[in-house]
Order: sequence, then C-alpha cells, then structure tokens
Amino acid sequence: MNQDSKPAAAGGSSFTGVRRQRKTKTTVKIVDALAKASITIGGIGTICAVALVCVFLVAKVIPLFTGGTAEQAAAPVAVADASPVRVVTDEYGLMTAVLSADGRIKVYSLADGTLLVDEQILPADAKPSAWSFAAGDSFSVGFEDGSVAIGNLGFSPTFLDDDTVADVLHDLALGEQRIHERGIVERTPEGQLRLQALAVTLGDPIELSAGMPIKLIDHISGERKKMVAAVFGDGSAKIYEVRERKNLMTGKIRYSTDAGELPAPESADGLPVFLGLTGLGDNVWQVWGDGTLVRYNVRRLNEIAIAETVDLTAGGSAVRVCQFLNGKATLLVGTEQGTVSAWFKRQRAIDPDAESVTVDAVELVRGHEIQTGAAAVTAIGISSRTRLIAVGHEDGDIGLFNVTTESEVARVQVDQAIDRIDIAPKDDGIIALAQGDLHSWRLDAPYHEVSPVSLILPVHYESATAPATKWQTSSGDDAFEPKYGLWPLVFGTLKATFYALMFGVPIALMAAIYTSEFLHPRAKSVVKPTVEMMASLPSVVLGFIGGIVIATWVEDRAAGVVLAIATIPISMLLCARVWQLLPRSFALRWANWRFLPMLLVAVPFGVVLARMLTPSAEYLLFAVTTLDAATGDVLSVQYDLKTWLSAHRPPADGQEYLSSSIGGWMFILWPLSATIVGLINARYLAGPVRDLLADKSELAAAIIDLVRFGLNLVAGVVLAVALSWLVSLPAILGDARSSTVIGWLLLMSVPSGGLLWLAHIKLVKPMIGDRAMPSGAMIGYALGMVVLSVGLAHAAIGVFGPLDSYVGTYIQRNALVVGFIMGFAIIPIIYTIAEDALSSVPTHLRSASLGAGATPWQTAVRIIVPTAMSGVFSAIMIGLGRAVGETMIVLMATGNTPVESMNIFDGLRTLAANIAVELPEAPKDGTHYRVLFFTALVLFAMTFVLNTVAEAVRQRFRKRAFEL
Repeated sequence: MNQDSKPAAAGGSSFTGVRRQRKTKTTVKIVDALAKASITIGGIGTICAVALVCVFLVAKVIPLFTGGTAEQAAAPVAVADASPVRVVTDEYGLMTAVLSADGRIKVYSLADGTLLVDEQILPADAKPSAWSFAAGDSFSVGFEDGSVAIGNLGFSPTFLDDDTVADVLHDLALGEQRIHERGIVERTPEGQLRLQALAVTLGDPIELSAGMPIKLIDHISGERKKMVAAVFGDGSAKIYEVRERKNLMTGKIRYSTDAGELPAPESADGLPVFLGLTGLGDNVWQVWGDGTLVRYNVRRLNEIAIAETVDLTAGGSAVRVCQFLNGKATLLVGTEQGTVSAWFKRQRAIDPDAESVTVDAVELVRGHEIQTGAAAVTAIGISSRTRLIAVGHEDGDIGLFNVTTESEVARVQVDQAIDRIDIAPKDDGIIALAQGDLHSWRLDAPYHEVSPVSLILPVHYESATAPATKWQTSSGDDAFEPKYGLWPLVFGTLKATFYALMFGVPIALMAAIYTSEFLHPRAKSVVKPTVEMMASLPSVVLGFIGGIVIATWVEDRAAGVVLAIATIPISMLLCARVWQLLPRSFALRWANWRFLPMLLVAVPFGVVLARMLTPSAEYLLFAVTTLDAATGDVLSVQYDLKTWLSAHRPPADGQEYLSSSIGGWMFILWPLSATIVGLINARYLAGPVRDLLADKSELAAAIIDLVRFGLNLVAGVVLAVALSWLVSLPAILGDARSSTVIGWLLLMSVPSGGLLWLAHIKLVKPMIGDRAMPSGAMIGYALGMVVLSVGLAHAAIGVFGPLDSYVGTYIQRNALVVGFIMGFAIIPIIYTIAEDALSSVPTHLRSASLGAGATPWQTAVRIIVPTAMSGVFSAIMIGLGRAVGETMIVLMATGNTPVESMNIFDGLRTLAANIAVELPEAPKDGTHYRVLFFTALVLFAMTFVLNTVAEAVRQRFRKRAFEL
C-alpha cells in the first residue's frame, strides 16, 4: 500500500474533516438578493437624485430667459383731447389719468372707459406754457407770466369702513370693482374696501422772471432741496435754488430763490427741444433738434460754466424725444431712425495733454444704443422702479426694453402713431395714447433685468468708466441698477480654490508619501487616524478661527508670513543636508525617524529666520517715501509691507508717494530664478560635481553638497534681485507700463518653454528619433518661445492689468487666509485617499525597485506614485470639489466682496457663499431668487465638468498603471 495515499474522507467531508454542503442555503440566497437589490437601488437612486437636482435647477432657471408678454387689457377708450402732456395709471391698473397742456385732467376707468373725473387742476387765470414730469408723481408747470408751480399727480388708496359706506358697496365680492364717487372701490383679498382715487396737489406759484414766458422747464423736488431750471421765450436759460419759509401763525409758505444764468453756447440755433436737471442738481443738460447737447456744471450758481458739448446723433439723425430714466442720471434720446441711446456721465482722468478736458473731470458717454423700431420714436415711457422703458413709434409700434441689458422684453402694435406712453407703477401694464385713443395692455415681464448676455459678458452700467461684469443686487437708492454679472463669483470661486490647493495639496501628498513609504507601521497606526480626525472639524469652527484668530494674527505679521513661505522650505532643505553630515552609523540607526527633527527643528527655525529677516527685508524692499508734491521735500519714510502694498492709492492732497516695485517682482520672480538656477545645475554642473564626488568620503561629499546648496541659494537670490531690478528699471525711469510688460514677458517665458518642450516631446521627438536638432530648428524654437511669451504676456496684462495683479492693498480677511484655512480643511480627505492609493501598490514593485539598487525615495517617486497616480489624482479632485463647494470658511474668513482681483491680499466671494448669504433675503420667484439658482446651476456645471475631466484623466492613469 502506498504510504502517501490516504483514505477518502467519510461522508463527503473535506480534508479538514468538516462536512461541506453542496447546496447554498436559502437565507444566503435571500441576503445576497437583498444586497444586490439594495446596491442597485442605491446606485440608481443616487444617479436619479443628482439628475433631479439638475432638473430642479434648470426648471427654476428657465423662466429667466422666457422673455415677457403683453396682452390687451381692455378695448381702446376714446379720449377727447388732442394735446396730452402726460398719461399716468394707478398701481392696480384700474384707471388712467390724461393731463392736457391746458391743465385739464380726465380720469377713465380702464375696464369700460367710463369718465370718472374731468376737472381743471390749475387756477382759472393760469396760462401754462411748459410742463415737466419726473419718475413717480412729481411734476412742475411753467406759466406765461414767468412763474412756476411744483406739485404731485398720482393716485392714492383709501380704506373705507364697511359700517359707514353705502349699502350698495356691502355686497362687493373679493376682487370685484365698482365705481364710487371719484374713483373705484375694490374688495381686497383681506376683505377690506379700498377706494382708489385721483390725488393732485399743486404748490403756490414761484416767481422766476416777471413777464417772460417759460418755454422749457425741469425740476428736482426733495425734502432738503428744490431746484428749478427754465428756458424763457427770449432764449435765455437759468437755474434757481428754491428755499421755503413757512409762517407758523398762518401756515402760508413763502418762496425765495437764488438764480444763476446758463451761458448760451455758440453753436446753439433757436430754442432747445429738451431741458433736463440731473437728480443731484449738479448738472443741467440742453438738447437741440440737430442732436447737440450742452452740459452745464451748476454746482455753484455764481460760477456756472459749460462743461462739454456732445453730438448725440453722429449719423445726422434728428432728435425726436428726450427723457430721463428713473434717478435722472441717464438721458434717453429717441431719434428719427428708430433708435434710443442712453447717455450718462462717467469719470474721466484729467490729462494735461488732452485736446479738451471737462471742467468737472467727467464726460458724457453713450452707454447703450437700442434699435427699438423701424419708424421714428415719438414717445418714451419709463418705469418708476426699474430700468424698463416703453418706446412708441410713428407707425404705432411699441417696444419694451431693458436699458441695462439692451434686451427686448415685449412688443405690441396699434394703428396710429403713439403720442404718450406710460408704464404702470408695478411694471405690470402699459398705457398708450394714440391719436385720441387710449390703449392698455397687461404686462408680464418679471425677469427683464437679466439676459444671457448680461449674466456672462461685460455690461456698461450707469456712471461706470467702461463695461464690466459686476455683482450687486441691492442698494438704498430707488433708482438702483441691479448688477447680475456672474464672473466675479466664478472668479472668486476659482481664486479661493486655487490658493487652497496651493497650500493643501503639497502638504497632503507629501504626508501621504511619507506615511506610506517611510513611516514605521506602528507610528502610522497613530498618525493616520489622527490626520483623518481633522476632517471632523466643523467648517464653521475653521471659519471662525480663520476670520477671528488667523486673519488678525497674519495682519500684524504680514511681512513675516510672506517671508516664511520661502524660509521654511529653505530651512527644511538645509536640515536635510545637515543630516548628511551626521556619522553613518547614527544616521542609519535613526533613518526611519529622520523626518522628525526636520519637523521639530526645521519648521521652527524657518519661522524664527523669517521673523529675524523681516525688518531687513522691509527696509530693503518695501520702503515708501511720502513727498511734498509742491516742493519735493521728504515728509516721511515708512518701511512696512502693508504701506508699500497701498502706495498706489491716491495720496492726500499736496502729497505723493515714492516706492520701488523690486520687492513685488522678487515675490513672483523667485520661482523663475530658482528654475533657472536648477536648470543650470542640471545641464552644466551635475556632471562635474558627480566626478568631483566620485573619490570623496561621505563627510566630504556632504560638505560639498552643503556648500553647493548655499551657493545655489545665493545665486537664486542674486538672480531674483537682478531680474527684479531689470523689470523695475523702466518704472524707476517713469514708465510703469513698460515695467509691467517686461515682468510679464519674463513670467510667461516659463509656461511658453514648458509648452514648447511638451510639443517637442509629443510631436517632434517621435519623428526625428535620436537625431540631433538642426540649428535652424533651434532658432525656430527660440523665436517660437519669444512669440508665445509675448502672446501670453499680452493676454495676462489684458486680464490682470498693470496694477493690482497678484498683490495690492492689504485687506484683513483675504485669499491668503482663506487658502490657509481651506487648505487645512481639504488636507485630511486628500491625505486619506492618496495614502490608501499609495499603500495599495503591490509590494513586489517596491521589492523589485529596491533590489535593483534604487533608494526608497527613488522608489516612491518613480515607481509607487506613478502606479498609484489614478488614486492620487482622485484624491486631488475630491479635495478640489470640497474647496469649490465650501461655504462657511469663505463667509467668515474673507471680506465676502465680489471683486475680480488676483491680489492674494484681497477678499473674494464664491458662488456657494453668495447663495448662502443672499438666498434667505431674495423674494421667492423674483429675479434675484432665480439668478441665485442660476449660480447654483453654474456651480453644478463646473463641478460636473471638472469631475468628468478628472475621471477621464484618472482612467488614463489607471490604464498606464495596469501596463506596469
């Protein structure tokens, strides 16, 4: 019998002696089916949830871009008046008042055309000759005798008591209307009886010019200031400041005026067609029919001067209608060609060499021009609350437009030319008077303040020097122009994410590599859970620490913190070279703990070194000299980084600042200098140094390496100073623009060289193989690098500008603080995922590399990291997503200001933080509300695109890892 043979296990048992069942238990099948169903439902549910979020956001956003509608509200009403000067409707769309040039006012019911009021609002002997109306109820009327009266024309609601009204009103149902006395009574949803009736007040006449008829008039009427501008029959024009004095005994008001005369322009021919007094009372504008506008500066009535003369219609088209927008800062000019242009003032830099300079340092600019129709413009109606306008034309066409976005909202048509037009106070109706017929339309345009263009592209806002993308959704001014430009929010999101990744990713990845490849397993079991616990810290706590503690601490030590960015890495590299000087036996014994002294010694040494060097660095690089502008005498000299950062701000009167840009350029040219020194070492010194170290002892080699490090450090500093001085030289000579151009050319040479090198490796190298590059090709590469650098520099200057690019005025809560705190928040998640990916690399790859003679560091960098790159990249992208969606840290650690500034010392606002701040205050389903949902959709799209690209890159890395 063969001794190796063994009897078979009895009863079909296995070699372990335990009987195995050949049939799967029912409970196992049930659990397996339940697990499969749960996983399937969970996965499909997750996909559906994400898809539903997207669908919900799209559903909330779509109404923003659907435009508006205008439907006829009632049949046209015949109005027996051939000279209307004003058409106004009440806020509930019940009635319309038509004011004639002779002062007679008629009120009609819009439902059936019933005449409710027909009365004269002026004294019987008054002879009106000019009218003016402002947005809202205010109006002024000028008379033939040279006097003027200011009043209010509108509608006012009165709530009636059910117990005292007539019995006929008791049975009014909710929403039902009935004519009562001089108005219309309606039962409100709250059950109250609301009487809407005409309300007209007219002040006593104010004597302006005895016996001289007023032809044009305009006014501003505020609680503190009343001003009147008038053009008289003889062509003269004056402006008056009106003061009121009330007799406490009789209650009678007496008026007194201070007058100033407007000088007649030389190019004026006849009487102007429009006279306008701006809302602040600082300018008077006169417009003639040929398109000539003369703007007067009337800040001082005794020093009135012509500020500028502007041609409103360069194409030669005649002016038909002029009308101020709400706020009286923007003038709308309608022409015979059917265009409406919007003109407003903007700040103008005073240039002594300019051919013409305005006396008040501002100039008129055509901010918008809209082709409103094919026929001549005959009437313009303005909204009393938004930038909506209704434009009537000679062919009966009426178009509604938003001036800011230049977008068409709605369009209606009648058969007659439009004489007067008005927009209902709630922007929910249009009233037009056309050849004696009164037309009314119900308007539904709740989102006319935004358009796809205004959300994305620059818009020329009122008083702005140039088109820009801005975000400002609220103001205390009734004439406020909402600004819904998303780019500042997108820019702030990218800026915060960029600085957070700059701080967090290197630390997280280096920690993951060290923990995975160098740390003892026993220490790793303590360190890794500790780092992972950092992820449990609430964002609000980190934001509180960043905004209250870190921001104030950094503000007091700004220069030292900036300097520590360089001294800490330098001290760590220095500590690594000092370690090489230790005896070999000691170094080998403590090899696994060599990073501990770097952490405990190098980092504190770098901090101390930064603190020691701060006064010298500020003295040498950040000096600001304050000079007397008249004499050039030195008033003070400050050696402070924050003062230096603010040296470009406008100085006090009679002073000017003198500072050097060398320090700023050193901050950004230091990486370029280090790169140049590194390339020189690798290309020209690596071989000779290797030959020099071949026959040297370990101690001698360590000393030589330490000396080489010191020389490279000195060379890098000297090169950085030299390049910074070279870049700053044009600015020292008075040409700051050339200094900026040279600096950006140097900076863009690095990415240009990288792009050309990548193109050479990927495209040229496979074609030429190992053959040497011809000299002509090398010259072509050099020229290509120059051209590419010039192009990138031009683009960079266009985006960032010559001032306030990466540094500028210091703000306490800034991107530097956000980068530090948010980087601290993303470190745990990046570290955990990256460390797991590195630890999962098969051990045989490490063993093979170490067995081939590679050092542990070479093994980690050349074998482990490339193999685990898909997981490492996933860790970075998850950290990126965490940073993009962060809210509380950004809210508490930044100034929360939506500005487009690359300045690391400036604040920002992100998409997520903006939603958190403004959504609770946005009216439900309003424009602001839906635009915030649009920002959420933009954030969703950004993360979706980033994750899609990341997944494609990760799959590529994974494929390459499998090939290993």
